[in-house]
Amino acid sequence: MAKVTTYGDRVKLKRKDKECAGVVKFIGEIKGQKGIFYGVELDGANTGDNNGNLGGVIYFVTNKRKGVFIKKSAILKTNDKQNERPRVSVGTKVSVTQLNSHGEIKFIGETSFKPGVWYGILLDEAKGKNNGSVKGRSYFQCGANHGTFLKESEFEIAEKNRKVSSTSSRSISDGAHRRRDIEKVVNVLNGNGNTRDITAVIESYDDKKENDDIAWLKIIATLKNVHDKMSRVQMDVDGAQQQQQLKQQVDALQSELEALRQQQSHQTDSATTTTTTKNEFERRLKFETAQLSQQYEDQIRTLTVDKQRLEQQVVKLKTLSNYVEPSESEKEQQLNDEEKDALIASLQSDKEQLLSTSRSKDEIVEHAKKEIERLQKEVRALREEEEKEELQLDNLQKDRARELLQARVQQQQRNSLTPSAAGGPQKTISELLNESSKEDAVDIIYSMNVLSFVMDRKLKRQVYELNLNNNAVLMRLTNTQRVQFLELLAYCICDDSGQQKIERV
Repeated sequence: MAKVTTYGDRVKLKRKDKECAGVVKFIGEIKGQKGIFYGVELDGANTGDNNGNLGGVIYFVTNKRKGVFIKKSAILKTNDKQNERPRVSVGTKVSVTQLNSHGEIKFIGETSFKPGVWYGILLDEAKGKNNGSVKGRSYFQCGANHGTFLKESEFEIAEKNRKVSSTSSRSISDGAHRRRDIEKVVNVLNGNGNTRDITAVIESYDDKKENDDIAWLKIIATLKNVHDKMSRVQMDVDGAQQQQQLKQQVDALQSELEALRQQQSHQTDSATTTTTTKNEFERRLKFETAQLSQQYEDQIRTLTVDKQRLEQQVVKLKTLSNYVEPSESEKEQQLNDEEKDALIASLQSDKEQLLSTSRSKDEIVEHAKKEIERLQKEVRALREEEEKEELQLDNLQKDRARELLQARVQQQQRNSLTPSAAGGPQKTISELLNESSKEDAVDIIYSMNVLSFVMDRKLKRQVYELNLNNNAVLMRLTNTQRVQFLELLAYCICDDSGQQKIERV
């Protein structure tokens, strides 16, 4: 019967005419390939083909160029001594107790939806949770609700699919070799063989370290010593009695050998049953241990909560037991103390309010100082800007504006003070004021040198400016003439529509 290779076994395989070794990390189907593949993590660096990623799918994780995918036929030898996982592979029939169903293993390895090693099982009935795919990743193919993923403790190997473990196979093989070795030794003891046969048997146990092998080696060595002694006794006629004792020892040893042979045969026959029972017991023991552990943890949490609650109740009871009703004098003293405490708290509150108010005043003053400084800076900046603008005014533009103003004033004076076209005499101020109207008010005001045309810095343009200070003409006017002048001046400042003519006074 072929030996089962499962997840975690060390295997020996041949690649590119060289033998190499590694550990099985995946068993199942590969996208785009037919058949079952074994993903192996090789021991040596840069001896593989990949890192467990094939065609964009991560089947297992390892270092760069340490992974390889092979068929079962490429595995030369399997070592399962240090692997305690169930001896199952893809195709093994199993039974799932919690689902009351049977199935077949289709995948063994790590998954992307949960950590750990999982076994993908195709169930005979639709009692599963998926179709072999979880979160968009396909691990194997089956019908809807016929697929499930379980841990090794959640299923059992079906009876019809159980196989003899490597331990039992090894026991059968070792038993056959031991029987042949004993037959050689017995033949020599019976005089039908050569002493060299016993020596060869002893030398064959040099590389064996197991306890059973050592026990057998001791027995064979003892038989060899007996044989040597018997040989010497046979050569010594006087040692007949010693020879008889040695024969008795040989008979006793032969009986012991026969008992050992029967025991070995019995162990060989019951090896399969014993191993199967042991595996079942271990799985059930793990499952029941996990359940009991969970129950004990729940009980411990419940008891901890109850303990905390009882401790709180004990503290409350102690507080109530220590409470004593105060006397009248103590109550009065307590009230006085409470009034004092309230007064102290009130004074402290007033003190804090005064300190807060003082701090607020200081903050307001400081803020006002900063605001004044800011405004002063802005005023200085505006003044500097005005001075710059005034300095930037071109001298030619100033001269030109002055010439235009003088020419306009002279023209107004000529129009108002020159003789008429008929060549009559020049009119006086009194005559002009008596004959004036609102239509020629501006011309008359111009002629009296109280109206000028100047440049305004803020408006940045030329405007009419009225200046009545220290005017010799106005100082000679009579009261009647001054009234007439003010009426004309009113027409100059604003017209009938209310539009302002003179903008500076």
